[in-house]
Amino acid sequence: MKKWMVVAGVVLGVLLVVFAGLTLFIRSYLKSDAVISLLVSRLEALTGRKVQIREVNVSFFTGIVVKGLTIKQRDGSGDFVRTEEFILDYRLKPLLRKQLVIDKIEVVSPYVFIRRERDGTYNFNDIKEKNTGGEKRKEEGRAPFALLTDRIVVKNARVEFVDARGEIPPVSALIEEVDLKTSVGRSLADLVVHGHIIIKSITTQRAGTPVTVSGRVDMKDDQLLLNLTASPGKEVVRIAGTVREYRTAPEVQLSISAKELDVEKLLALGGGGGAGGRGTAAGSRPVRTEHSPPGRGFRVKGDLKVDVARYQGFTVRNLAAEYAYRNGVARIEPLSMSFAGGEKVSAEGTGTASLAFRTDSGGAGLAEAVKRSLTGKGAADLSRVQVQRTRITDALALYTGIEEVRAPRFEKARFTFLIKDEKVSLEGRLASDQLRLTPAGTIGFDKRMALLMDLSLSPQLSAKLPRSAKITGYIKDREGWSTIPLRISGTLEKPSVGLNTAGVGSQLKKGIAGEIERRIQEELRPGGKEGEQSSGAEELLKGLFGK
Repeated sequence: MKKWMVVAGVVLGVLLVVFAGLTLFIRSYLKSDAVISLLVSRLEALTGRKVQIREVNVSFFTGIVVKGLTIKQRDGSGDFVRTEEFILDYRLKPLLRKQLVIDKIEVVSPYVFIRRERDGTYNFNDIKEKNTGGEKRKEEGRAPFALLTDRIVVKNARVEFVDARGEIPPVSALIEEVDLKTSVGRSLADLVVHGHIIIKSITTQRAGTPVTVSGRVDMKDDQLLLNLTASPGKEVVRIAGTVREYRTAPEVQLSISAKELDVEKLLALGGGGGAGGRGTAAGSRPVRTEHSPPGRGFRVKGDLKVDVARYQGFTVRNLAAEYAYRNGVARIEPLSMSFAGGEKVSAEGTGTASLAFRTDSGGAGLAEAVKRSLTGKGAADLSRVQVQRTRITDALALYTGIEEVRAPRFEKARFTFLIKDEKVSLEGRLASDQLRLTPAGTIGFDKRMALLMDLSLSPQLSAKLPRSAKITGYIKDREGWSTIPLRISGTLEKPSVGLNTAGVGSQLKKGIAGEIERRIQEELRPGGKEGEQSSGAEELLKGLFGK
């Protein structure tokens, strides 16, 4: 037992001597001042910026620890990049031949400030130009240095972005961890990246609403695996999917889901520029935002599921859609939903639609581009409709004198619609035991209306028509329903209701024909006198035509 303890002690002593020797060698070779000089000169040559390093510690186990690294802005006015610690993990074997080979970089608590200048360039463009043009300069009289890094680790990073032109709102990002491992083939084109990025938060503000994104991105071969959560305001949207061929011609497939969504709020988020909607730089004139579509090879497809969606007072459930985007054109087909009420109109039933629109409409915001180019068609089948009270039904009640029209209820309804040129062309049929409506016409995105509608009243409601409405006496069907042809114009806020004179003529002809037929049938009943028949029919025609 004592023998083994002696052997173990000897081995341990040898290891300590070797370790001490290597440590002395490393520290003597990688002197702090020499390393600082080497790193500063290389980084300044690489970036063209002023570089500062507070201190460098060299350790056999931890590698080279650079503390207080700062890369200044181009004009030296502030920090472009700074890190709390910058750890370079070297290879021991090349170091014994006095060659410094770095195969791992770990960055702790870095900060990066990105600014878009008024001329549209960024505060890193000069670095890019410096490293893509010109001849490579040989460094002489300095220690050999090779950067063969196959692993990059970043912890607790913070990135800030501001736009001097005011077209893009400020963005602040907190990255919890980046852990990437790379492998290179014969060229950079064969670069393969594996690893992950954990996003603590990416925060911005659109149309006065804070928007935050968090989650994880995994990189594997030539694809990205996304698992993200977006929070526009208090709502939560989950995004999961893949991005294939992300370096060349990205093909994105995303599944988007949410418990609740305010569609109108989401459209508003895409319509503005800076924090104030159409952003402007301080003290400058408004700048129109130019939107360029993604590259021609960029493709997106996927599905959308929302439990409850709200838009302009309407509520729908089980919203489901499949979508595709390519070359600036988005298509949503099929789109299905269940109606579940609303503030002014409560409805139950189902709806289907197909939609298409462009996202690159001449420099406009996203919402404006969608509005200009939106086309589509669809239908809605409703089992129950309750109109609480609207300006249109108020106008109908005032015009006809029938109070039941002010808040009507229908047992069934069907609508079909077409969308084109910023207008919705619709045809509908609503029916109950008291009312029937058949609206047809257009409603513009500017809320202007051009509708023709036949309003049919049951015999009970027909009896409530004012006596001055004599024309209705000739627009009754055999069941006693009165039909009033109407024209609705104006806007949704200020509707105007009037008589559809062309429709009156058509309905009047039907009414006259029906009334003549009814009267003649009465005159020709068995038991009637021949002279009375002629006299009755003659009086009828005189009464109808005022002769």
